[in-house]
Amino acid sequence: MAHKALYRKWRPERFEDLIGQDPIVTTLKNQIQSGQIAHAYLFTGTRGTGKTSTAKVFAKAVNCEKPEDNNPCNRCETCIGITEERIMDVMEIDAASNNGVENIREIRENVKYHPSKGTYKVYIIDEVHMLSQGAFNALLKTLEEPPAHVIFILATTEPRKIPATILSRCQRYDFKPVTIENIQKRLIFILKSMEIEFEEEALRIISVSAEGALRDALSILEQSVYWEDKRLSTQGVIDTLGIVPEEQLFLTVEALRKGELEQALEILETGGKQGKDVSHFTKDLILYLRKLLMAKVGVELEQFSTMPKDFLQRLKAQSQKLSGNWITKNLEALSELEGKMKWMGQPRILLEVFMVQVCSAQAPQGKAEGLEIKELAMRVQKLEGMLSGGRIPKNYERDTKEGIGDSKEPVLENTRPDKVTSFKNRTEETEKAKPMNPEPLNKTSEHNTGGSTPGTEKEEPSWDQEKIQQQWPDILQALKKEKKAQLEALLKEAEILGAYKGELILGFGKGFGFHREALDKKEKKTQIMEVIHRVTGKNIGLKFIMKGEELPRETKGDAEKKLTESLPKSLIEFRDD
Repeated sequence: MAHKALYRKWRPERFEDLIGQDPIVTTLKNQIQSGQIAHAYLFTGTRGTGKTSTAKVFAKAVNCEKPEDNNPCNRCETCIGITEERIMDVMEIDAASNNGVENIREIRENVKYHPSKGTYKVYIIDEVHMLSQGAFNALLKTLEEPPAHVIFILATTEPRKIPATILSRCQRYDFKPVTIENIQKRLIFILKSMEIEFEEEALRIISVSAEGALRDALSILEQSVYWEDKRLSTQGVIDTLGIVPEEQLFLTVEALRKGELEQALEILETGGKQGKDVSHFTKDLILYLRKLLMAKVGVELEQFSTMPKDFLQRLKAQSQKLSGNWITKNLEALSELEGKMKWMGQPRILLEVFMVQVCSAQAPQGKAEGLEIKELAMRVQKLEGMLSGGRIPKNYERDTKEGIGDSKEPVLENTRPDKVTSFKNRTEETEKAKPMNPEPLNKTSEHNTGGSTPGTEKEEPSWDQEKIQQQWPDILQALKKEKKAQLEALLKEAEILGAYKGELILGFGKGFGFHREALDKKEKKTQIMEVIHRVTGKNIGLKFIMKGEELPRETKGDAEKKLTESLPKSLIEFRDD
C-alpha cells in the first residue's frame, strides 16, 4: 500500500475533527439542519487552518444519504465516493493552475446539469484569488444566480485580492490560526493512536514552529518521527527544523547585555558548527527579543503558557534586567539586518558586526546600564527640588563623570544670596553681558544648528523678527531658484512662531510631523541658513517644533518684560528674583 502523508491520513472526516474553528462548525451544522444552505461561501484564513478540509466535510454532509447529527456518515456510497474522488458531483479546482476564462466557462456549462448521485453539485475553488480578471468576470454571473442544485465554496489566503463584486455574493467565514494548545492536543492524539513515544518539549517546539497551521505541524511531526525511527525527541525536532534552542538564545542575549563579545561570537560559532543557518539564528533571536519585550511590558503571550515554568521565570527575570529601549532598538536593528541578509553572499558577517556594535555600546557594569525612564525622571525631579531650594551638589561634576548610577549622596551647598537682587538690576546686568556683534556665518556654532554653546548661551538675535517675516516669501523663492524646491515645499507648511538666541522658531501643524523631521537635520538647516544669509545678510539659526509644544522658556521673556514695564516702579525695585 502506498504511503500516505500524515496530514492526508488524518484529514478531518467529520465536523468534530476540525480543530479550533468551533464558531464556523456550529454555523454550518445549523444551516444543514434548517435547510437554509447558501449558494456561495468564502473561506479565508492563513495556510493549514482547515479551509479545504471544512469544504470537503460540508460537501459530504449536504449530500450524505444518512447524515448523523448533521455530520456525514462516511459509510454510504455517496460519502465513500466523495472521499475517494469518484463522484463528479463534488469538484475541487486549483485556481492557481486553472485560472483562465476557459476554465470558468467550462464550469458555467456544467452547472446546468443536475447531480448524478447526491442532492447538490459542489464546486470547491482553492486559492481563488489567483483567478484572472477575465475569469472573475466569467464567474460573476453564475455566482450571482446559480441553479438551486449548485453550491460554490471559494477558499483563499488573500481575500483582499478578490473583487468586491465576488465578495458581496458570498457568505464569508474567517478561519483563525490554530492555538498552540489545540495543536499540541491533536498531535498527542495522533501519536498515541500511532503508539509512538514522545517528549512534551518536542511537541511544544513543533506547535510553536507551526505558527497556527495544523497541516505544517503534522508535516514537521512526520519528518521528526522518522528522524529517530518512530520516536519523537526534543533534539530530533531541533535538528529537523534547524532552529536555535531557547537556552542558546538566552545565553546570547545575556552576553550582549553584559558586553561579552567573545562569548556571543562563540555561541554563534557553535551554532554554525551544528549546522544552524545564520538567517534562522537571526530570525529566532528576533522572536526571542519579542518575547522579552512582551514579558517586559507584562503581556502574556500564548507561547508563555506552554513554556517550561523554570525557563519562563528566567526569561522574565532577564527582561527586567534590560531596558525597553535596549530591546526595541536591537529588535529594529535585527529586523533590518534580516532583510539585508537575503542579498548578502556572507550574511554571517552582518550578524557578527551587529554583535560587535551592541557589545561596544554597553555602559560599564554598575553605572548607567539598564536605567529606566522612570528612574531617570525621579533623579531629575530630585535635582530640580535641590536647585529650587538654592542648593547645588558640590560633587555634581564628579558624579556626572563617574556615572549616573553612583549611589553616593552629593554634598550640597547653599547658593541662596544673602542680598536680594531686584528684577531691574538683574535685567541691567544681563543687558551689559550681551555681545555687541553677531557671530559670522563662516564660523560654525552650535546655535546655528538648533543648539547652543556656553559661549553663545546669552546671545540675543541681532535681527528684527518682523522684517524676517516680511522677507520670508523672498527666502522661499530663493530656495526654489537654487534648485532646493524640496526644502521650499517643506518650509511652506511652517509658520514663524518666535525668535530667541539667534534662532528663528518655526512651527508645524498637526499632520506635518514628517516635514519637521525632514528639515530638522544639520545639513538641511545649513542649506536653509545659507540662503537666509544671502537674502537678509543676517546669521539666523533655526529651530523646528510642532504647534502645541511648549516654546523655550526664554521666549516668554518678551511677555514678562512687557508686564514688568507696566508695573509701578516701587514694585519692581522690591520684587524678589
